[in-house]
Amino acid sequence: MPKQNLKKSAIVLHDLVMTALAIWLVFVVRFEGALLTEHLRYLPRFLPFFVLYAGVVYWFFSLYRSKWRFASLPDLSNIVKAVSVLTFTLLAVDYILIGPRFYGAFYFGKISIALYWLVQIALLGGPRLAYRYFKYARTRTSAERDATLPALLLGRGVEIEMVIRAMEAGTMRRLRPAGILSPRSDDLGQSIRGVPVLGLLPDIGVIASEAAERGEGFRRIVATPSALQPEAEPEKWLAQTRRLAIPISRIDTAGEGARDTDIAPLEIEDLLVRSTVAIDRERLGAFLKGKRVIVTGGGGSIGSEICLRCAAFGAAEILVVESSEPALFQITELLAVQERDTVVSGVLADVRDRERIMPLFGAFKPDIVVHAAALKHVPYLEADWSEGIKTNIFGSVNVADAAIAAGAGTFVLISTDKAIEPVSMLGATKRFAEIYAQSRDAEFVSAASGVRLVAVRFGNVLGSAGSVVPKFKAQIARGGPVTVTSPDMIRYFMTIREACDL
Repeated sequence: MPKQNLKKSAIVLHDLVMTALAIWLVFVVRFEGALLTEHLRYLPRFLPFFVLYAGVVYWFFSLYRSKWRFASLPDLSNIVKAVSVLTFTLLAVDYILIGPRFYGAFYFGKISIALYWLVQIALLGGPRLAYRYFKYARTRTSAERDATLPALLLGRGVEIEMVIRAMEAGTMRRLRPAGILSPRSDDLGQSIRGVPVLGLLPDIGVIASEAAERGEGFRRIVATPSALQPEAEPEKWLAQTRRLAIPISRIDTAGEGARDTDIAPLEIEDLLVRSTVAIDRERLGAFLKGKRVIVTGGGGSIGSEICLRCAAFGAAEILVVESSEPALFQITELLAVQERDTVVSGVLADVRDRERIMPLFGAFKPDIVVHAAALKHVPYLEADWSEGIKTNIFGSVNVADAAIAAGAGTFVLISTDKAIEPVSMLGATKRFAEIYAQSRDAEFVSAASGVRLVAVRFGNVLGSAGSVVPKFKAQIARGGPVTVTSPDMIRYFMTIREACDL
């Protein structure tokens, strides 16, 4: 017999034996002398049928599906439900069938039935909880032996409890929960799974310094998602951590079990301390659903996310136009595994090549064209400005003309905030492309044709190729310094998905 079936059979046998034992214990506790002897004499006639019936009830309430090692409140709830059904069955049988017709009196009685409810829950739930505690204690002892890094945990109680469980289970190796900082003053003076709440998030500098003076300094700071929410004002407590020289990690994944919890280095993207802009998703879905869409530069960081968003909102067909073969392969493969109804195809083409672009668009007949192909690295465009003109200006003109000629209803040019009063070749070439799109759009608006050519300006998109963020991260990884063009420079950040939805 397979090991899994053997374990399940042992659980079934345990529950059936505990059912018989519960009835016997109730009689032993409730009756004595002649009454006990009389009740036990009739027990063999009744008990086998009741035990078999109880097994069916336990199966219905899934008592055999859950592992004892992870016994929890839902499992205890199922036990209570199953035992309640058995108890009401005893009540009905005793008061309707047995008492008046066969026995001449009530065989159990109300007190015995109520006592059975308590005893049966204890006999079914007790061993499960005891087994879980045994496994937990053994795992915790092993984890504590290996845990050498005291960690300061930041966040709300529910998330912190999950993190502590993960540390106790040994999932977050080498880390030991040594203290908690909460964003809520209600948590002060309390503890979670034996770990004290030492203060609020803004107190991190003082608390960490005091712990170091006592020789109990923290070796790692672990931030849960709630500690990075705007209402927790992470910029305040993060500013204090600069002097502490303690590595900061964030919770990367948090599933329902402690085994699913892991940590990752705190990324710059986590410090976008504002709420994500709310998107009118119904309107976006109505705009894209069933449409034929062309995305130029579809293999880039922005273009690939736009392709994914178009597929997510129900575009009928997507044509990815890309000059880089590896990038084209990567995005088409990624779209292919999305298991959506969108038909995806890709072509190698350069937006500079008007003779290639015009017939390509004409054959596809798009409803929407999103033009994301561009050269955008400022230093390279300053050095090789003629290449920027070929791609960002003439390439945009080619795509806009091809979209109009193919009968597209909407043309979207992805531009940049550097096109505002431009001082760089990137900004100047993008502004020129904007002007061309605006001028062509004015023609169609005046003619009331319904065709629109629009431009959208992206700020610094976190994680995109060419963004300043990867450069900052590389500088930090090398130990600094972090360089900026000018202390007066202001950058406007958004996530890739947020930018593409907008």
